[in-house]
Amino acid sequence: MSADLVGNAAKVIGKTCAVAGCPDASAAVLENQSLCLDHFILLCYESLAAYDGRRDFARRVQEPDRAQLRGFLEECSTQALSVSLRSEQLSNLQRSRLLDVLLWAGELSECLSASAARLGLSSTLEQRDANASASSEMPTRS
Repeated sequence: MSADLVGNAAKVIGKTCAVAGCPDASAAVLENQSLCLDHFILLCYESLAAYDGRRDFARRVQEPDRAQLRGFLEECSTQALSVSLRSEQLSNLQRSRLLDVLLWAGELSECLSASAARLGLSSTLEQRDANASASSEMPTRS
């Protein structure tokens, strides 16, 4: 994960925002777009609001879409955290918005995981963790 943060930070340095007409420096990368802080927060809020507006979406999401959504939520959280940790000149409002994005993405991620558990679905990583845990609890024969 730290390699991703370093890699994304390197992508952002020296770039301007990908939004047409925006001259501001890029602060984060989301969905392969370099965005200034304001456009990053705006895109996060728009996407999170769309997912949150249909909370029952998690029950109907197919596994490929679930993986894509999980990836977006993770990227959104990681980038919000990265920006907040490496930017020294943030206003209190910007910090609070980044925290809000981080918490909101975490909440939706929990809803997605809970619905997957109710449906008996789980990601490959969750299955591997369960298998590793089960095998470490098994007694060995001598």
